[in-house]
Amino acid sequence: QSIIHIYIKLLMKENSKMSEKSYYKGKGLSQHILGGLGAVFMIALSIYLTNHYFNTKFPTGIGGGGLCDINAFFNCDVATNSFASNIAGVPISLLGILMGTFVLFGYLFNSEKVEGTVHFLLIINGVACLLLFIYSLVGLGGLCPGCTLYYIASWVTLFAFFKGSSIRTPDILALVSYGAVYGIIFAVTFNFVQGKQSNVNKLAQSLISQYEGLPKL
Repeated sequence: QSIIHIYIKLLMKENSKMSEKSYYKGKGLSQHILGGLGAVFMIALSIYLTNHYFNTKFPTGIGGGGLCDINAFFNCDVATNSFASNIAGVPISLLGILMGTFVLFGYLFNSEKVEGTVHFLLIINGVACLLLFIYSLVGLGGLCPGCTLYYIASWVTLFAFFKGSSIRTPDILALVSYGAVYGIIFAVTFNFVQGKQSNVNKLAQSLISQYEGLPKL
């Protein structure tokens, strides 16, 4: 009887593994194209938004606001100048670059632990996008076109995972690794921002000194 019980447990365990759907190991070409393109657009849009953030906060000349500054409602500057655009001066769009990169890296590792972690992070990212979308409409009274396209790309990628994968449990080691990567990038960017801000402060003091030193006519 004990042998039969062991056999039944092994059979049930095997059946449960077979019932799990995997995005990376699945053969659905459409879901791979959908998720892959979504991740690529997430990275591309996040790079654009990061560049726009630094051009807005630390302009190097006089010019237009950018390609996504269409009108008063559809305007990237509305989101860029809000408190939700950054964490201690570091743009949150960097998270979008990492999120898209993590999705693409999953094709290389092709493991359930990585897939579960990526799927879990995509769910958090999708919820965060929804909250930011509502905040933009209600709190800011406008939408950032680049951000909105990123939201759509994120939801499309999440949909591809939702349809093609039932693995949603994150792996602690993978989460710690992803967190460490973001921590390093955050620290480097924070130092860069601090250096930029220091230069702005020095320039401001220099301009004030020059103005106060002008002769009174």
